[in-house]
Amino acid sequence: MSRLPSSIIFLCIILLTSTLLTACSTTIFAIKAVDVVSDSGFNVKTDGFAFENYESAPDIVNLKPNDMQRLFGDKACIRITNNDCTVTPPVLQWMNDVNAAMNNGHCEGMAVTSLHLFHHLLKPTTFGGDKTDVLPLKANQRLQEEIAYWWATQRTMPTYTNVIHAKPSQLIKLLADSLRQGQNASIFYTVGIYMRDMSGGHAVTPVSITDLGNNVVGLNIYDNNYPQELRTITVDLTTEKWHYAAANDPNDQSALYEGDADSHSLEITPSQPRLEVQNCDFCDATTQAAPKGNRTFMIASIGAAVTQPAATTVFVTPDGKRLGYVNGVLINEITGASVTVFKGAPSVWDTHGQPVFSIPAGITVTLQIQHTGTNTFTISAYGNGSVVKISQFTLSNNSMSDLHFGDTVGSIQINSTSATNPTIYIGAVNPSTHTANATQMTNLVVPPNSPITIAFDPQTNTYTIKSPTSSSYDLEVRVSNQQADYTYTAPNITIPRGRVVFTVTQINSNGATVTFNVDSNDDGTYDDQSNVSDQTIPTMTTTAIPSVTPIASVTPIPSATPIPTDTAVPPTLSATIAPSKTPRPSATTIPTDTTIPSEVPTNTAVATDTVIPTDTAVPAKKPHPTTGPREPPPRP
Repeated sequence: MSRLPSSIIFLCIILLTSTLLTACSTTIFAIKAVDVVSDSGFNVKTDGFAFENYESAPDIVNLKPNDMQRLFGDKACIRITNNDCTVTPPVLQWMNDVNAAMNNGHCEGMAVTSLHLFHHLLKPTTFGGDKTDVLPLKANQRLQEEIAYWWATQRTMPTYTNVIHAKPSQLIKLLADSLRQGQNASIFYTVGIYMRDMSGGHAVTPVSITDLGNNVVGLNIYDNNYPQELRTITVDLTTEKWHYAAANDPNDQSALYEGDADSHSLEITPSQPRLEVQNCDFCDATTQAAPKGNRTFMIASIGAAVTQPAATTVFVTPDGKRLGYVNGVLINEITGASVTVFKGAPSVWDTHGQPVFSIPAGITVTLQIQHTGTNTFTISAYGNGSVVKISQFTLSNNSMSDLHFGDTVGSIQINSTSATNPTIYIGAVNPSTHTANATQMTNLVVPPNSPITIAFDPQTNTYTIKSPTSSSYDLEVRVSNQQADYTYTAPNITIPRGRVVFTVTQINSNGATVTFNVDSNDDGTYDDQSNVSDQTIPTMTTTAIPSVTPIASVTPIPSATPIPTDTAVPPTLSATIAPSKTPRPSATTIPTDTTIPSEVPTNTAVATDTVIPTDTAVPAKKPHPTTGPREPPPRP
């Protein structure tokens, strides 16, 4: 039997069991403590890791490109050479965002990995020891990657869509049925706990269930924050209330997890869906007319801790339906949409722990965002084979800025109420031609209340930039095919108000020249053009900037040019693009003319795939608190 049918059968069994439990617990049979007493045989001293939950650090390895191939299949790669995957641009950025989100801890990965070792899905000898408790973390790259891999599945499908939320007594019954089968269980689970506002998510491994009297049970767990120490979640099967002291000090209310039948702050995740190749809506593209799956939006901030009342982050449809947080209150009025928070974030608005929004394709949305502070924000949009990412985005303290994403992924309109200089990254893959491209615009000048739109058309491989005022940016483009990558750099490009168009098919070798066309009247006719040659270091500061060349007649948008396959692979770009510390060369001026219409461009489905650098750095490891939980730390 294939893996997919077995997964479907497994899901049906879980749903049927959950339905029967719901009916029984509310109308016929009450769940009694004596009926759920069970023990899997998991020994926290030998079957759990001897090291505690850990943050990211320079000596810690998280997800790598080959892990993306393992997670999503070959479609995550633009090419595979000597068993090494060169990932597509959307997959690269998703990997970087997820790696950054692991900064606060690896609880989910440790809970899953220890469980898989116990059930013999993994062998300790693979990671350098004969038992789980002797496996080292330090200098153990293979184990570090394995933990990171399973951590990432918390937000992939079908894993995410198989998370079970039910009354605490029903979850206990499912756990009991699994635990009493020991290592031979065919269905086994990790346990997720949250604060009532769904912050502070943490993952643990269930071990046994004991009767504490008065129809109260203890769900005994291996908590990776406390190596080799048996800890207990207390569940009242009558009142459906539960609590867990996630700190050594029982009086520390900031570290007290608790909930009831309505809070959904206790959940269990079966392992079977994690074993499937995970779905990836952003790995490849369909047509613009029929975009598939959901769009995923990840948001993070850099700076001081952000409290919920200080931030408004809400997606709004044209008819006024909302998804997101307004003054700290979660609102979801969009059918099929959802909000989650990665486990490990000490608060919903932590630096790497802000919400992950899922919105069905085909629904036009505008993100309205405001923050009373000095933080910079990163917003990543994934879907239909594409990624659009804006980083180093500053916000106004007293008014909301708008980011218009349309009904698919492939364009962005920035309407900021304060001056900002963000970095824009758009990456896409074209499965029909097996090519990919990624464009990064750094130091983009965005004046206040002056909407700038950047869009990619996969049908013509064309980028369009519209601005009602003059602007500038540093440009880097990478074009990839199944043989090579080609890089193009043009620093300090000045653009006029109007519509500027260029095609990435011109970049078919290193040292290419790109033609920037200007349609100042938005009438389909190019008024001017400028040819700008590649200025990649080390020649970028010495290459003369070409002068503007007027066009005498109407010039159609250039058609796609095949990318040659016999060019050697250039040196790989670094993983981070940062503004140059050297003096910027004189501006490359693209002709200016008349005003631009205020039209918001139609979002187009974007082909997907590129390997352009990321803007995520791994911060230094911070010391753990001495008494509070390692992940998440005590709430303020």
